Amino acid sequence: MDSKWKYHAEFTVRGYEADFRNRAAVHTFCYYMEEAAGQHAEKLGVSMDNLRNEGVAWVLTRMYVESYDFPQTGQKVYVTTWPPGVDKLQFRRDFELRGEDGGILAKAISQWVVVNLTTRKLERITYDGLSPEEPEYVLEEPRWRIPPQSENPELLQVNVRLSDIDQNNHVNNVHYIEWVTESSPYALDPDKRLASVEILFKAEAKHKDIISVRGGAGEAGGEFCHGLFRVDGTELVRARTIWK
Repeated sequence: MDSKWKYHAEFTVRGYEADFRNRAAVHTFCYYMEEAAGQHAEKLGVSMDNLRNEGVAWVLTRMYVESYDFPQTGQKVYVTTWPPGVDKLQFRRDFELRGEDGGILAKAISQWVVVNLTTRKLERITYDGLSPEEPEYVLEEPRWRIPPQSENPELLQVNVRLSDIDQNNHVNNVHYIEWVTESSPYALDPDKRLASVEILFKAEAKHKDIISVRGGAGEAGGEFCHGLFRVDGTELVRARTIWK
């Protein structure tokens, strides 16, 4: 892939972004990726504001992150992102994160759709800047098959705060990843690290919603499955985390 398709952004891990180990967490990476994607979309002319003026919006449907190392407070994170292409109504965006020594910190895949803000139905848009002739993929896509968790026990309950809401007036996607990882029994284990998170977004949550996070152990060692539900039973998110 020609380098012109790729966008580069630089971030510094702030103290308030580090976890109890004084290292950036996976959700910190996700905030950096979200910001880099937004900057690149603006450069390409398909930013949230550009689409909103046309009565449509980007909606994240799937995300998969593999993480290998976590920088400490004060260290740099270099994010490279690019759009490998379009599959029907799904727009894929890939990410690669590197540290100050050039080593890979994480790789990620995201899948997006365009939704009409009035009808809430999917829209088809055509833009050559999102479909390179020779696409490059940072990772193979995962299975995207996560079992339902409605019958599993509640691990965490969340009251959606105003600070959880983004410019589209619903919960920012990264907060779901925070709640998913917090609900895992491995989250506080000093001998475990989050190796990957796979997440499917099914419905949106609003201010003052009460969210139940349910889950249970998966089929493989270190695997845990998660489900987020509103109190009315609406399924919001399914996720799988792998801890090593």
